[in-house]
Amino acid sequence: KLELFIKNDDMTKKPSSFSTSSFRQRISQKVFCWGEERSRLGLPEKKDKVLTMILKDIWLDVKAVQERDPAARNALEVLLLYQGVHALIWHRIAHWFYVHHMFFIARLISQIARFFTLIEIHPGAEMGHGILIDHGCGVVIGETTVVGDNCTIYQGVTLGGVGLNKGKRHPTLGKNVTVGSGAKILGAFEV
Repeated sequence: KLELFIKNDDMTKKPSSFSTSSFRQRISQKVFCWGEERSRLGLPEKKDKVLTMILKDIWLDVKAVQERDPAARNALEVLLLYQGVHALIWHRIAHWFYVHHMFFIARLISQIARFFTLIEIHPGAEMGHGILIDHGCGVVIGETTVVGDNCTIYQGVTLGGVGLNKGKRHPTLGKNVTVGSGAKILGAFEV
């Protein structure tokens, strides 16, 4: 048996003695709650939202490959074998760390992804949904680049910056843009 303080609504109850199963049940009532109850207890929002968003983005990327690449046979093949999808998965994780000011971890993840996929996406780049990086070897996407939804990027593309100034220095791709093989788009302008 365990003796613990549990946050009670009236805070008048003394420590109680109870079994492990009772402990789990009471903790689940206090911790695994949503909405107004979480905010009333001063608990942060559920972190599952981030995971759900990342998984949704990954699924949209897999579906984009299936729709726009005639060689793609099924979702499992795309998820396991397409380096462009792998690079986007790693980027979405690294971008989360970058947004939360954990720059070293973000860059470490992006460099590991570059090693395995030969696609370099800076963790600061903003990537939309449903992106296809086809035959992605040699693709470089810079820090302040914004890539819109449903874009297609082929091998050897550079979305790079010019100049040494801080701020926006990389291109912005709108929705449904296709960037052909070997293209070099340099500078802060919209395509």
